[in-house]
Amino acid sequence: MNYLFFVFLNIFLFVNKVYSQDSLEGRLGAITGGDFGEGEGAFAGLVQAVLNLAVPLGVFFTFVLLGYSAFVMITSAGNPEKLNDAREVATNAVIGAIIIGLSVIILVVLDQALELNVGN
Repeated sequence: MNYLFFVFLNIFLFVNKVYSQDSLEGRLGAITGGDFGEGEGAFAGLVQAVLNLAVPLGVFFTFVLLGYSAFVMITSAGNPEKLNDAREVATNAVIGAIIIGLSVIILVVLDQALELNVGN
């Protein structure tokens, strides 16, 4: 119950409010390091921002999950249920990394097909 109270406080009391589109674009630009323009440049900037944020986060969490599954395997003491759980976590981490890699490949192919020049 205490946990829900603190979640409520964080969501409704301590969240900075965004009142205008300019403020939102400025915050997104500050977070992603990109400048969103207008038209195709805005879409290219958004795709580049997603790539700049999602790929490193995905790689980081893949290694975190692989480390966690290795820790569970080491500390399982031969318990088959824990070993299977750790294998599932490792398998899901690898599948997630493959999905992230394939999504980057799809974005690069779309970039070249639509001639957006996101990477440049």
